[in-house]
Amino acid sequence: MTDVSVEPRVAPPGGTGTTGSLLRGLGGALGTVAGLHLQYAQREAADDAGRVLSGVGLAAVGALLFAVALGLAHVALVLYLAAATPLAPWGAVLVVAAGDLGLAVVLLLIARLRLRRPVLRQTRDLIRQTAERFAADAA
Repeated sequence: MTDVSVEPRVAPPGGTGTTGSLLRGLGGALGTVAGLHLQYAQREAADDAGRVLSGVGLAAVGALLFAVALGLAHVALVLYLAAATPLAPWGAVLVVAAGDLGLAVVLLLIARLRLRRPVLRQTRDLIRQTAERFAADAA
């Protein structure tokens, strides 16, 4: 990221400024700072978009895989386990469900890790620093 800095405006020498011009200058400075924060947030959002999209994609694939596994493979696996093992049909259903649940949990945990980092963290930090500086200057 690039470092964003703002040069303060200095009143003209001789003290000829009025309250109105002081307020206009303050409003202009605040507008400049707000514009810089907006530009910074837009750049940071563009940088975070890939990470967020990949996390959402992983979550979607995990959910889709979970649904497909439950919908299509259960019947075949339950019938196989019931026929090939001494398990009762309900026992075979529980074994298949446990395997699907384990796979879904792993995929959803990976997606959660990808989405855990806060979005626009740098922009929020910059806004907090600016507000603290304005508060310190006003005191």
